[in-house]
Amino acid sequence: MRKLKTNIYCQYSIIFLVILVIGLLPIEIKNKTFLFSGLFVDKENYDGLTQHILFMNDFISQIKSFLFSNGPFPIYRFDIGLGADFFTSYTYYSLFDPLLIIAYIIPLKYIELSYYLIIMARLYLSGLFMIILAKHLGFKNKESLLGIAIVYCFSNVVTYSAFRHPMFTNGPMLLPLIILGTIRIFQNKRPYLLIFSAFYALLVQFYIFVYLCFGFELFVIIKTIMSKDDNKIKIKKFFKVNFTYLLGALLASFILLPQINAILFGGRISSKGFIWYPLEEYILQLITYLIPLTAPRYTISIGNFFIFFICLLHLSSKERKWYSYYLIVLCILLALPFFGYVINGFSYINNRWTFLIALPCSLMLGDVLEGKININDETYHHALKLFISFVVVVVSLGLIYGFSLLKLFWLIKYVVYIILLALTIYVIKIINQIKFSNVNFQWFNSKNIFKVALLTSLLSLLSIAIYYTQYLTPACSFQKYYSNPATYNILKEENNFYRVEMTSFEANMNYFANDTIFYRLPSTSEYNTMTNGYINNFFKELEIVNSNNSVGYNGFDGRARLLVLNNVKYYIVRESKPTPIPYGFEYYTSIDVKKYDQNKKVFHPNTNIEKVKNQIVYEKADVYVNKNFVSFGNLFTQTISINDFNKLHPLQKELLLLDTIVLNEELHFPTVNHIPEIICHPVENLILENIELNDNQIIVHKNKGILRFTINNVHNSEVFIEITGLHSPDKFKTYEVYYRTYQTNKREKNYAYGRNMYTDNSTHLVNLGYFAYENLLTVEIEFDKGIYNFNSIGYYLIDASDIESKAKNLSNNSLANLKLLDNGFTGQINTANEGLLFVSLPYSKGFKAFINGNQTKIYQANIGYMAIIVPAGTSIIEFKYMTPGLNFGLILSIISLISVIILLVFYELINYRRLKVGKYNEGNS
Repeated sequence: MRKLKTNIYCQYSIIFLVILVIGLLPIEIKNKTFLFSGLFVDKENYDGLTQHILFMNDFISQIKSFLFSNGPFPIYRFDIGLGADFFTSYTYYSLFDPLLIIAYIIPLKYIELSYYLIIMARLYLSGLFMIILAKHLGFKNKESLLGIAIVYCFSNVVTYSAFRHPMFTNGPMLLPLIILGTIRIFQNKRPYLLIFSAFYALLVQFYIFVYLCFGFELFVIIKTIMSKDDNKIKIKKFFKVNFTYLLGALLASFILLPQINAILFGGRISSKGFIWYPLEEYILQLITYLIPLTAPRYTISIGNFFIFFICLLHLSSKERKWYSYYLIVLCILLALPFFGYVINGFSYINNRWTFLIALPCSLMLGDVLEGKININDETYHHALKLFISFVVVVVSLGLIYGFSLLKLFWLIKYVVYIILLALTIYVIKIINQIKFSNVNFQWFNSKNIFKVALLTSLLSLLSIAIYYTQYLTPACSFQKYYSNPATYNILKEENNFYRVEMTSFEANMNYFANDTIFYRLPSTSEYNTMTNGYINNFFKELEIVNSNNSVGYNGFDGRARLLVLNNVKYYIVRESKPTPIPYGFEYYTSIDVKKYDQNKKVFHPNTNIEKVKNQIVYEKADVYVNKNFVSFGNLFTQTISINDFNKLHPLQKELLLLDTIVLNEELHFPTVNHIPEIICHPVENLILENIELNDNQIIVHKNKGILRFTINNVHNSEVFIEITGLHSPDKFKTYEVYYRTYQTNKREKNYAYGRNMYTDNSTHLVNLGYFAYENLLTVEIEFDKGIYNFNSIGYYLIDASDIESKAKNLSNNSLANLKLLDNGFTGQINTANEGLLFVSLPYSKGFKAFINGNQTKIYQANIGYMAIIVPAGTSIIEFKYMTPGLNFGLILSIISLISVIILLVFYELINYRRLKVGKYNEGNS
């Protein structure tokens, strides 16, 4: 028992648990639970509920079914959006993480418990691995080892990441092991740890692996430069260490290659441009060095004023370690937005890599606690001056930013800026001249430093927990929102392919949702980082309003022809959110679903589910069935080239798609000989409410502004509004535009330049819905406060009369005997003439197509889909899917495994011979 009390790992475990319990008190009190509970959300981003835990629930249930119930294991899933690879969709979300064993053991109904146990396990292991690293680096004192571990695992960036998603704590957990494994190779010791760490890092999550690679390489470069070896040995060790790490990564090639392929052809790779940090972001970034806050773009640094001071103290001493330079480089890179842009594949600025900062900071604390650096009055006072000067700079920049917001004459503003800058320089100069002779340095000893480090770590966790009480759902929210997987079972049909379009989702979401994954319904919506980029291009080309943008799509905006083309059979509308029903859909049934309070958010303490006398209120989800439903796999006989297609207006493109296949290459089929005409009607008799039109400018002076007009004699038509050239002169502004009729309320969000989400719809085309007959249709367009440039405002009335006949023609030439398989589908088609079989699944190089057993070429069709040429007569069609890059990745993994075994055997033989020679020489001496 005495040994347990003095054991460093037992002591760490006790302190860890105490800080965790106390630090999470705000959440425990709010949710009346023990430790973690609730899921991360914020005002718009419901990732924890609609993506992270939902995906974990999905793949855990799928694999459990396969392992324990002889269920199928789908390589390709027809119910992830419009269709997606199971493997690449979820390896990004830690599909192969060994710690998921927790979720496999605990019953699935307690998935939220598993979710947080995994987070706690990773936090705990982060500190544990830091102790192991610190011991190897020569730290021996109890206070230094415990201080290093606690400050590391409860650092601002690590705990903030833990709330966001379990996978975000993979980086902090594995970094100490990677650094330790690298040091061992520099010391000519066994390479096992680095190989394992690199393999494990890639196994659990490709995204964080990229950041770990950078952290590893930065350490290797600094260590190589600081080495006292001669240049030849330096170069040799440099390549040896990198080769070992690469070998470990190549062991996980079966994940690496498919993930790289999925990212290259995914939607997230796109960029809306690079921007510099504005002044307010720099100010917030500097503040995150002192207090536990996060700045935009996931910018988080030390977040602890005391640890920041310790780092300054360490840097003020003359004894520089590798982690001194490590921290300096990371802080410089944090101030450079271009680095955050580059490390995210030139897509957008994101600083999730800043968990790397926690490691040098904790080791610097260890040095101070261990007495490894010489701290005297001079270094202490120098650090104190730097600390005070830093605070003065932050305050000064804050004042400058505050004055920039005031409505003052520009000359006055610049005079104020100059005065503040001059005053800042003067104050810093005075600070550096002050001699802090009265400052008591005696209190600054190891025991006090240790206590303050633990206390500030606890306060940091408390601060983050208090912040998150605002943006965490109540406990067990997954079960509360997604309680009954059989809700939509009435819509499920065996041996038939169809899709469902929803206009709103669980938790009162209008987008960023994956409800149909939980309910196992093939859908027209998806929110997933690994979404297929070809489909994103389709949405963009046809100007379909898409709030998900580069991370998915949220349906076809009720556009009837696109619903027919994509085999949409059911259209679901909640009573509380009525919307026009697309042409051809008629009432089918109603399903009882939970009703949401429109005045509450998902993070409301009692959820935003409406209740009366503590009883859940239900509403009807009305289901409409498509009379013009078209079965899967349709034959076309005419084409249009992608170049000619791109020249057309989005509505002309849509009007062609029930007659014509769009191809990226020329074939021998007849080309379309008639381009449908469309008429843009200019908007007349505008009524302005709190809005001004001036020389192609829309000016909204305060709050909201409304443009109101009427459309006469709408008959059997879809009504589209178009505002060409609409944009804000301030390209860094995100704004929303609302389009309304008596039964329509649609939002179009326009993202700022440099944002990770983007939609650049040049015509801002919005479908107001289908109207059978309206003598006078009133339309409102609402703008946020601001100035907007535009070219024209008009509307289109697109006659729906031809949809029924075209849909019937396609149904007469579709696949029969369709069977959906775990890796594709089969079917049969009988056609009098040769044609192109259109397949409404996202284009992927993972598919291979066969006609009567013979492989045939798959063409990229309609921008984001697939087509094959089928001959006249009866043909058996088969599509087989294999994850692109998986086979070669498996081969490379096997080759790497063999190489590792050979390398390790060779290494052990050399060590054995050295040991034997050493004993022989010792015996003869």
